[in-house]
Amino acid sequence: MQNNIKIAVLEDNPLVSEVIADTLSSEGWQYKLCANILEIKKLLKDTDFDLYILDWMLPDGEASQVIQIIREQMGSNKPILIQSIHEEEERIVEALRLGADDYVLKPIKTQEFKARIYSLLRRSHLYNNNIPVDNYGHISIDKGEQKIAINGQEIALTAKEYELICYLFNRPNDLISREKLLNDIWGGNSGELYTRTVDIHISKVRNKLHLDDQNDIHIKTLRGFGYRLCLPEMN
Repeated sequence: MQNNIKIAVLEDNPLVSEVIADTLSSEGWQYKLCANILEIKKLLKDTDFDLYILDWMLPDGEASQVIQIIREQMGSNKPILIQSIHEEEERIVEALRLGADDYVLKPIKTQEFKARIYSLLRRSHLYNNNIPVDNYGHISIDKGEQKIAINGQEIALTAKEYELICYLFNRPNDLISREKLLNDIWGGNSGELYTRTVDIHISKVRNKLHLDDQNDIHIKTLRGFGYRLCLPEMN
């Protein structure tokens, strides 16, 4: 895993900042968080980063000001990823025309978010197309191709199943409530129907990856609360 990647983040919502920080930290990337445009302007006076993640709407303006600084004043061609609650086509087109490279909608879906970052870093030759493959005994997770294999044989998964598996493997041995899974993967829906959705997806990935109690790597159910991916120490 390459941990010399430097990322600047512009986000005024503390909860979203925490999600982004956790996501970047899980990949070993260095980052600087700024809560407003004034802060990031000061930051950019001395430092160019490998990637910029910019919220579009800030208390003191729009990310368009920052894009202009990066592209015109700094002359940097480093990738810019816009993240916003606005999904209007006009807003997306405006951001891309100004010089952004990609646009992702909130709430952030962590696996998609990581995949977009890897794609931008790869296109800017910071990874030279060598996206890391994480190995957990007989299970391997290829983040670049978004594929999971058992003993080298690829397992057919839906996008949501892949996201759920990566989420659990990023939090080995943590007890995770259904509510947190709903919030982080399904966008915060609640109720019996959505809780059942979590249970169904857990059952499917448990079967597809043979994560039952008979194996060292398995998903344990705490009835009435949630799940834990039990992962032994790997040599």
